[in-house]
Amino acid sequence: MRLSTLVGVGVLAMAAAAPLCGSDLGSPYCFGVNCPCGNDDPSAGCANSSGRGARLEAFGSTSVAAADLQFRATQLPSSSLSLLVLSPFQRRAPFGDGLLCVGPGMARLRTHLNSGQAGTVTYVNVIPILAAHGVVVQAGETWNAQVWFRDTAHKGVCDGQSNLTHAWTLTLTP
Repeated sequence: MRLSTLVGVGVLAMAAAAPLCGSDLGSPYCFGVNCPCGNDDPSAGCANSSGRGARLEAFGSTSVAAADLQFRATQLPSSSLSLLVLSPFQRRAPFGDGLLCVGPGMARLRTHLNSGQAGTVTYVNVIPILAAHGVVVQAGETWNAQVWFRDTAHKGVCDGQSNLTHAWTLTLTP
């Protein structure tokens, strides 16, 4: 099954781990400008109840063979549940208190990680977990990623109860 046709992938729990050393991979996009609730943060996603937008970074490598791709979201509200969504496509649409920037054709890693007091979650083993659930992961594919999280404490104009990081795009290599 190809990622572009996959919706709602159930994934086993992933443990949070320290990110691998190295430089960031790919590039961020879809920052919190013209947010639906007037909660702009031009350096991250739309601002959440912590007073700032959540950020997303990729770590490890884009190598399918190395299978060490990780995503880390920071600046989430403390003790917030989250999930990683991936898609080969990009969009920009209001969603909750933020902007949905991936999709259609989303794969959701249904691991609901808790951000703890630090407001940080790390999704590890992304490529092996997708492959274990029937997603054909190939070099040359471009993936777009974003973390969707609960934000029940945000009482802004929208009161959407959820928000998203800015998005991240990368192209897989052999």
